Amino acid sequence: MEASDFLPPAGEPYLGFPSGNFKAFEQIAQLLSKHTRRQAAVDHAPETAWKGALVLLGSILLNSGIDGGWELVAAVEAIISAILEDITAAPDREEALAQARGEFDPQNRETPLKVHRTTVEDLLPALTEAELNGVVEDQYVEEMTIRDASGAKSPKVTVVIDATAESVVAEHPNGTFTAVKVGGKAKWEDGFQYPCLYDVTHQMFLGAYHRGKNAASGSAGPALPPDVQALQGASATVARAGSKVALFEADRGYFKGDLFAAATFGFLSPEASPSEQPRLVVPKKFGPDKAKVTWEYLTCSDQPAVFVDHIKAFPRANSPLWEACGASFERTKDGGYEVPYACVALAGDGCQENDSALAEVRAEARVVQEGIEKSEQDLQAVETEYVAHRKQATGKEGHKPGYGRGARRKKFDDPEDERLYHECFRRREEQKKWTGKKIPLMLAVFFIAVSLRPGEDPTGHANMFVRLARDYCQRWGIENGFRDLKHAFLRKIRGAQPTRRLLNLVLGMLLYNRWHGERCRELLAACREVAWNKKPYDSRRPWNRRKLEQKIGGAVSARSFLIRVWASGIKFLIQKRFKGI
Repeated sequence: MEASDFLPPAGEPYLGFPSGNFKAFEQIAQLLSKHTRRQAAVDHAPETAWKGALVLLGSILLNSGIDGGWELVAAVEAIISAILEDITAAPDREEALAQARGEFDPQNRETPLKVHRTTVEDLLPALTEAELNGVVEDQYVEEMTIRDASGAKSPKVTVVIDATAESVVAEHPNGTFTAVKVGGKAKWEDGFQYPCLYDVTHQMFLGAYHRGKNAASGSAGPALPPDVQALQGASATVARAGSKVALFEADRGYFKGDLFAAATFGFLSPEASPSEQPRLVVPKKFGPDKAKVTWEYLTCSDQPAVFVDHIKAFPRANSPLWEACGASFERTKDGGYEVPYACVALAGDGCQENDSALAEVRAEARVVQEGIEKSEQDLQAVETEYVAHRKQATGKEGHKPGYGRGARRKKFDDPEDERLYHECFRRREEQKKWTGKKIPLMLAVFFIAVSLRPGEDPTGHANMFVRLARDYCQRWGIENGFRDLKHAFLRKIRGAQPTRRLLNLVLGMLLYNRWHGERCRELLAACREVAWNKKPYDSRRPWNRRKLEQKIGGAVSARSFLIRVWASGIKFLIQKRFKGI
């Protein structure tokens, strides 16, 4: 049956809908009604194509899959059902129906569900950065209490600090902009950068703060660095929620001496005991000598997988960190302090329990180094022979062949001259091939820096530090968090005020945290149908999250969650309007 069979008879107007809008809807329904011999014959009801068009339009509206469109249409059906239930339950149904028609009349200025755009803008609170973070922290504590009731709260967590950026176009910059790269672009743009704190064990944000041009200098007093203060705040929030921070992780942008010194002396979590101070885990940041240092490590048979290295710290004078460094570390000529840390070398992806991977890479590197040295010796020998032969043949001082892009020799004094010349190029190519084998080997290894406690020797329990370094792969949870936050929970915003932009980010964090709370409860309920005591974290290393979604599908998506929230808000307003709740 064609879609046109479900239309009103010819000549009768379809009242209530603008003709252009309905024509677009009609075309989609007609397209869905077309079937070919390549499809299985299914006898659908006449209105099936129209319903399918609604679901398809919903998915397009949400920029989601078909499931998202279905969720949207289902939410509309639930809203209509709630209205009808309220009307049916009213003592006077005729009066309730008349009231509903009056409330939803497009001419009614006092609509029950919406307000003007400017009204919404006026409702946005002008909160400070500290007040906005307080809202996120309070929600985190509340959500952790809910998880504790269901046995889903881990006693120890991993907190990650990383920054996300957004570009801002403004005719009159207000001095708070900084140069940022957004979305992995190579181009630098004016914008805002927000370092965020994220609990990867429970997949919840702990807050964010704006880092402007002068953030590094901080206040004029003897305070701790801003990053240390941010981690202190995160640790206090986790403690308020009844857990402890086991690891602080960050990218190599946070490979700083002040942070490692703060971790060593317990400044990151003052409320924790010395034996339970959180570790700082960050990839080692190299200078221009990265290739040289990495290759020397790979070819050195005496250097272990875990060893002590140092990073310079320059704490502010008269600060608590400066006093602690002065009492424990030797001061360098440039006024800094050498802070020790455990440097852990890993090979491969670093997350797998593969102790032989690093040994295999180092063994291959030594073979390559031997090949490089031999090829260089062979090249030098044939070059020396070539130069000597040229001097004997011409009576002039000879020189090595030019290996650049210039034209090669075509005329030779004798066959031996020609043979030695081509042999030089052959040996040169062999030497280049051996040297080229260094690159994949150096890319296969990376170094993770782990903070030490006072007087600690990491070589005495190297396996523990290797496991801590492998736990660093958990840090990528914040990257997924930024992706979901920006793509699903942030609205488009205009303006150059950092606090207004931060408010938009915080609104997204609040929704994101609730979404992952729902996902965790749904996944855990499905898992506990098989194992009643299933935990969403590793019992032996509780700061590591178990990825339940990889074993059990069907957890609520971000868009489906937003539809549910949106529908529940509409039903609440309808019930409040008609029931006087």
